[in-house]
Amino acid sequence: SQFYGAKNEKAMKKASQTSIVFSAVCGIVITLIARGFADEILSLMKTPSDSFEYSAVYMKIIFLGMSFQLVFNMASGILRAVGDSKTPFIIIAASCIINIVLDYIFVVPMGLGIAGAAIATIASQGFSAIVSAAKLISLKDEAYGLSLSQYHFDIPVLKRMLAIGIPLAMQSVMYSVTNIRSQVCINMLGTACVAAWGLLGRIDGFFWGFMSAANTTVSTFTGQNYGRRDFERMKKGVVASFVIFELLALGVSVFILGFGKGLVHYFDSNPEVIARTVDAFHVFAPFYPVWVVNEVLSGTLRGEGKTFVPFIIMAFSICAFRLLYYQFFFPTHATMLWLAGAYPMSWFLADFGMIVYYVYHVKNRRQKLI
Repeated sequence: SQFYGAKNEKAMKKASQTSIVFSAVCGIVITLIARGFADEILSLMKTPSDSFEYSAVYMKIIFLGMSFQLVFNMASGILRAVGDSKTPFIIIAASCIINIVLDYIFVVPMGLGIAGAAIATIASQGFSAIVSAAKLISLKDEAYGLSLSQYHFDIPVLKRMLAIGIPLAMQSVMYSVTNIRSQVCINMLGTACVAAWGLLGRIDGFFWGFMSAANTTVSTFTGQNYGRRDFERMKKGVVASFVIFELLALGVSVFILGFGKGLVHYFDSNPEVIARTVDAFHVFAPFYPVWVVNEVLSGTLRGEGKTFVPFIIMAFSICAFRLLYYQFFFPTHATMLWLAGAYPMSWFLADFGMIVYYVYHVKNRRQKLI
């Protein structure tokens, strides 16, 4: 998005082609590692014995689609960076429909069970990757399009991308480690809580979908305006983003608190599972607007290429805090409510760190311009 804002077409061409190839290669590496150590990973997570075999099957199949997922994420990121958010949305919507249809076909008529659900997922991911890549190929005459005949893989551009991307990747890895630790704690609470946590993720996913869109939107908008050094417009974008996404977060909070229990009944009829899921809703949902601050500010900083300090902030406030919480506090307060409570606490810590750094960064940038 910075190259697009600066109208550097040569750099855009190199960046788009380099990023797609690098994403595919990274996906293959992750697939090999995950499939090779699937059983060990599930053992570390203390997966209940009655679901271990199914979890292993699902994990080994689902990671076959990692390259698809990374290629789509990169291709859609390129399209959004140049202002085309409609195409990625249409592809995601079509992919979701394909996933639902194939889920039914593979699980019910064909009786493939958990393996069928996993196959349906990677098939839909494959569709989104192929279509998004085809879209970029159809735009080969544009600066950001993919050209199979005039291929570019640029090491300097890759180094610049890695300088921004490595902290983000490390942050993602630390999130994964933290989520594994939280899953270990959930597994210790029994099968009902495991099922409740899964249901929470499905319904709670509405909010995180909005937040992913918020971060991407703010990052793209900031990158384009940072490329042309329009700092006043960047400032207005931050303010507008806060207003829009705080209202959306508040709406999701009200919806889940009001209708969450009814939604759970569509997925599970077990009274204990429903009760535990609703408990978690009451901890998560009221604090959704708190997280918006982090998404908007981190997206703004990422658009300017500032990813290292936000990574450090997230490493301590989200990852380190939760790991310490699970290690020392949770064992004596082993309930779903207390486990879920670690999340909003860490959100407040992340907001504090991000606000302090953002104010410092803006002040420092302003002084350099004087």
